[in-house]
Amino acid sequence: MPLLLSLKKEWDGNYLSYMEKQGAEITLLASSSKELNGNMPDFWDYEYDFDAGLTDAEELSVMQQAEHIINRLEHGQPAFSEAERNLIVNYAYKLGNIEKTRELAEHIYAQEVDGNQDVALAMIDAQAEIDALPDSMVGISEMQEYGYIWNEMLPLTQEMALELFDHDLPVYLLHTDGSETTVNDRKQIIEHEGMFGIEKGDWQNERKLRLMQEQLEDSDANREAQLLYGNTDKYGIYQLKDNPELDKFRFEGTESLKRMGITKDNFDTVLPENYKLVYLGELSELQGQTQSETLEAIYTKFNIDHPADYKEHSLSVSDIVVLHENGENSAHFVDSFGFTEPTFNLSPAFTLCPNSTQSLTP
Repeated sequence: MPLLLSLKKEWDGNYLSYMEKQGAEITLLASSSKELNGNMPDFWDYEYDFDAGLTDAEELSVMQQAEHIINRLEHGQPAFSEAERNLIVNYAYKLGNIEKTRELAEHIYAQEVDGNQDVALAMIDAQAEIDALPDSMVGISEMQEYGYIWNEMLPLTQEMALELFDHDLPVYLLHTDGSETTVNDRKQIIEHEGMFGIEKGDWQNERKLRLMQEQLEDSDANREAQLLYGNTDKYGIYQLKDNPELDKFRFEGTESLKRMGITKDNFDTVLPENYKLVYLGELSELQGQTQSETLEAIYTKFNIDHPADYKEHSLSVSDIVVLHENGENSAHFVDSFGFTEPTFNLSPAFTLCPNSTQSLTP
């Protein structure tokens, strides 16, 4: 009894200080107390659950493993921003490759510790790998957990499987036993309750095709074809190319060119090959009821209220405006006073009206 009373008097509620008073040597490995080790991250090699028992960390999901990798690298002090943490975990989920995830995390960590600007490039590259997958709503890790592990197949949701099938791409029904079934009918996709996939090679070819189509859509030739041969009424703005030899024409009206002996009455030196299409717009966006009103509206818009995507100089003398209305094309040279219609064709199928001059409010 005296011994118990003695212990009660010495016990102050802090087991660490009590043990030290009793002569014990204490080495703190981990604690949930922020006062003791607030910077200590939460990581482990094994996870114990009373119901499930002991689990090796490598048997956890790739997202959980990614969290462990981050926590280990941050041992002692924080190193990753929230955006970096989210990217690393998402990379693990989407790519399903824990070794590549580890390499990414270690690379970002090293760049952060060294204060290197290359961390942004690493994140851009990682995001590009994620974006290269056919379906943003599902990851490879989810397909692996589902039971399908062939690494030449990429996962799809039902919605994306239907979209790709409708575009005549080969799509598969994936099964939990690791097998797949080729889709021959939309009904198969609608009735299947599991996951879907497309072979990596087929998707890579489709991506290349889409990239080529995007590049074509942005090409000058395609934009000019939309202007001259499109089904909707459009207008285009042409300006002289950035060639020093064309400086004598730049911002000069037809009368000035004639006085300098550069051109004659037929404007024979105002050549279409010296011009480039710098802007393509819809005539429906303008309020002009007649051609003259339309031209004046274009002149006003490109001098006072430039469109956000217009990067060239204001519409000026020596520029050319092309109108595509009701299937007909007409070219209009921005002259010192009004518009003058030159006598050339911008393309073999481009037909112009006879020369005329229209007044323009400066």
